Amino acid sequence: MKSIRSRIAIFALAISIWACAFLPTNPVAISSPVANPPTFVAPPPPAAITALPVAETIIPSPLSPPPTVANNQAFTEYKNGTLWVHVFSPPDEAVVQTAQIVVAGQAPADTVISLNNEVYVVSADQSFNIPVNLEEGPNALEFVASDLSGNEVAFTLTVTYEP
Repeated sequence: MKSIRSRIAIFALAISIWACAFLPTNPVAISSPVANPPTFVAPPPPAAITALPVAETIIPSPLSPPPTVANNQAFTEYKNGTLWVHVFSPPDEAVVQTAQIVVAGQAPADTVISLNNEVYVVSADQSFNIPVNLEEGPNALEFVASDLSGNEVAFTLTVTYEP
């Protein structure tokens, strides 16, 4: 079994590698904070929608709103700053009869999720489905989500496996 230090080191390495993908290729001047920063105003929609060249990459905004939940599916929301996480299943304090469950939910694209020290990155469609193997009895699912802005959401779900 891996030690906590090695799991933290692996998590830190994964975050570092992931963050390097967003570093600028040219030097950037850093200025002091602005007292009243400008607010974001969305540009008007284009007259015609055109496809982007294959070589161009779009980085999703961390301010993107959560996607619409189909069929009014129930969820629990966890939020900090602009970071939000919706967990559809399992609910906290759930009792299940199967040894494997799936933690399903939504968060902004590219959110880094650590679930019991395993690292995942949320897909572009803002959804995640993380399989979890349970031991008989109560299981603590330690969930930490973080974004590039430094926001972090942490919570623990308890799921009891009774075969």
